[in-house]
Amino acid sequence: MNSRKSQIQTQIFVYVIAVVVFSFIIIYGYNAVRGFKERSDQIAYIKFKTDLLSTVKRISPDYGTVKREEFFIGGEYSKVCFVQNYKPNKAQILNSIDDVSGDLIVKNSVESDVNKNVFLFTTTLQESFDVGAINVSGDGYTCVDIKNGKAKIQFKGEGDHTYISNWG
Repeated sequence: MNSRKSQIQTQIFVYVIAVVVFSFIIIYGYNAVRGFKERSDQIAYIKFKTDLLSTVKRISPDYGTVKREEFFIGGEYSKVCFVQNYKPNKAQILNSIDDVSGDLIVKNSVESDVNKNVFLFTTTLQESFDVGAINVSGDGYTCVDIKNGKAKIQFKGEGDHTYISNWG
């Protein structure tokens, strides 16, 4: 009779160990998948930034060249905004920026002469960086909506800067 009790206790111990190991595997797997998603979003952002920078530098000296690009940005980004820094009219740019929460940060950036002219938004400002000399619409500030993780942007070479506009 003693051997049966010890077998039951051993089986319970094996089941408890199995549940603990299974739990660790599930938790580790979840964290790994979440980490892969975060890293893939970071990689997509870095690729977008370098592709945008290289496109602006490549198109800028080719006067009259028009290039349409579709950039994959990934993440939860909703729009990318551009601020003119080629012969900017600061007052006109400030008037054209909406006073919504994220755009207010862009407005403060322009007022403070921060050297950033590209701004990525989710519901608020997430990232900002400089891509070189750009010109945008007549008011100096334009945004391109990001749909399905992609932004369609048109570039036009102006010799010493690039004109950026929405495409599509």
